[in-house]
Amino acid sequence: MNACARVGSRCHAALALAAAAFVWLAASPAQPRAATRDDAASQSRVVSALPDTGLTFTRVFDQLSTLAPDSTRVAEVASLEIERDAGVLVLEHGTLALCRPVAGRISAAVFSGRGTFVFTPATEIERDQLQRFYGVRTLRRPFTSLVLLFSDSTLAELSALARFARGSDAPARMAPLREALRDALTYLVTPATRFVQPWVVKPLLDPVGSGLFYAHLTTVGGPLFFALDPGEVESVQLLRRPGDDRFGLVSRHSQEVVCQFRARGDTATARGDLRPAVEITHYTLDTTFNSALDVAVSATLDVHALAGISAGCRSGSSSRCGSIRWCGRTAGPRRCGASRTTR
Repeated sequence: MNACARVGSRCHAALALAAAAFVWLAASPAQPRAATRDDAASQSRVVSALPDTGLTFTRVFDQLSTLAPDSTRVAEVASLEIERDAGVLVLEHGTLALCRPVAGRISAAVFSGRGTFVFTPATEIERDQLQRFYGVRTLRRPFTSLVLLFSDSTLAELSALARFARGSDAPARMAPLREALRDALTYLVTPATRFVQPWVVKPLLDPVGSGLFYAHLTTVGGPLFFALDPGEVESVQLLRRPGDDRFGLVSRHSQEVVCQFRARGDTATARGDLRPAVEITHYTLDTTFNSALDVAVSATLDVHALAGISAGCRSGSSSRCGSIRWCGRTAGPRRCGASRTTR
């Protein structure tokens, strides 16, 4: 290969590398539920975007996969209501417990008892869709257990509505809570491959919270899932376990969408299904060749963190583009750099 060809080849590699840097940043919203299962190394990039708290993917995975009720934060509740957009959860009577922290924050709660879920889609099209699935235009389902994952105001609301205190460790009281958590986690975490759904873990790790609300309900007709996913443009979602979920005697623990639509009052203009975490307003590429035609590439990006989604500030490595410096804990304009030297 002559020198000109080598330079051309390195230019293409350099530009592709720099492009990958800002494409990775712009495309960082949570993945849809049908996304392929990334390996642990890919998912560890989510953790490396946090402030330097000593967290690793392994530590966060272990905390989430072994999530358990906290016996020091248990409450008996009655007629406790949680409303999120088109869905209302009423905890009529039972035991509610907060869960042990994930990444240093309480991000989950579990309920066992008697409750009712009411869901009324916001649009005519989605009410028609609900009619096709369930034969009703407003869904009302009793449930016997409920698992909540959240990064919104849920913890503050529950703390104001319930009196949490040290509860009994008696198996008869705690066993239903632990069982509900185990069942819910089978849809989110795969211990054998150390996989966790990115659309769940990303909002939970956001240092300032980003509005995730996820509810797993145990009903007579099978599990139901209600979510407000901040990574989706159509963030309000009702899901269920599909009828073909089993392969022989093995359950795939998959989910299918029944209804999905924008949150009430959402006027954001976004292209595509995923809500971008950032907007890149300007970028500069700096490519340098040495006498051996090795290439050093630097990309400087002016990044504006969009409202409702933020990021931590630390340096971390990425398998796509070498090192990335991700700055700004709150929404607003920030400058980020990415660089890589390649041969």
